[in-house]
Amino acid sequence: EGTGATAASGSAAGKMTMVVGVDESEHSYYALQWTLLHFFSPGQQQQYRLVVVTAKPTAASAVGLAGPVIRCRGRAAVR
Repeated sequence: EGTGATAASGSAAGKMTMVVGVDESEHSYYALQWTLLHFFSPGQQQQYRLVVVTAKPTAASAVGLAGPVIRCRGRAAVR
């Protein structure tokens, strides 16, 4: 009477979960590559489950409520 969801969760029972956060930076891409190479290589017994969390900056984080910030001689000036 098991369902597919039960079978899927049962296959990962006893494994620790590893989480890698990925955004648009080269550093996060490298971190994911490193994790895959060191913990999820083909032929290696899988001891972990991998969860990849993606993040994308919002438009609000790039442009403030007062508009874009322009740097003038080291000081921020709102345009």
